[in-house]
Amino acid sequence: MQNHLGARGYHFLRVVATKVDEGKSAHTQIRDMMEAVFGADMLSASLLDAAEIDNANVQLRTVYELSGPATKTYERCRNNLDRLNGEIELLIRKAWPSHRPDLRRLGLG
Repeated sequence: MQNHLGARGYHFLRVVATKVDEGKSAHTQIRDMMEAVFGADMLSASLLDAAEIDNANVQLRTVYELSGPATKTYERCRNNLDRLNGEIELLIRKAWPSHRPDLRRLGLG
């Protein structure tokens, strides 16, 4: 394929630790090992293990679409997803040439 399509770079790919329970030492050790192996290719935010994600999946929805009372558990899940999604959004914006001047002005580029 390289002869026909040219070299392909995967600089845009990132690794994310998922289903992380920060209360379990084995999970934090695995995440630490992943960070040691993947370094800058790893997102700093992890996707935490959350019942809210499972509940949303059963309903074929996202956590953002769930209705009902906003509990502390739900807020913690949303905050985690917001951090992770914000990190991904920033990477997309950095790759988008028209966003670079704004990101530089904000000190993010």
